[in-house]
Amino acid sequence: MKRKISKIAQEIKKGKIVVFPTETVYGIGPNAYDKEACEKIFHVKERPNEKPLIVSISNIQMLHSLVDEIAVIEQQLIDRFCPRPLTIIFKRKKNCRLPQVVTVNQDTIGIRMTNGKLLDC
Repeated sequence: MKRKISKIAQEIKKGKIVVFPTETVYGIGPNAYDKEACEKIFHVKERPNEKPLIVSISNIQMLHSLVDEIAVIEQQLIDRFCPRPLTIIFKRKKNCRLPQVVTVNQDTIGIRMTNGKLLDC
């Protein structure tokens, strides 16, 4: 299993797009920090350019790297429903390293905390 994950990680680092299982469907995505790979998503999925991408994370530490504040209601949603198929819209951290293509120049970001165990399939 570690070999599979290592291979997937190598492909993502090369700017490739991967298909991955989520709680509800299979997702298709790149490294959210790779501008060119993120741009490919819009082309591959024929996604409208004004529709932001959702960033999948696996833990709360990743969330803190993307947002400055977690409101009380957001924390309650996280505590109650994550990891599950729930996307929460947060105000993006001002110095967030994500390329603007991910958020289509908005100051918010959609984040979904997935269950890392899904990679075990």
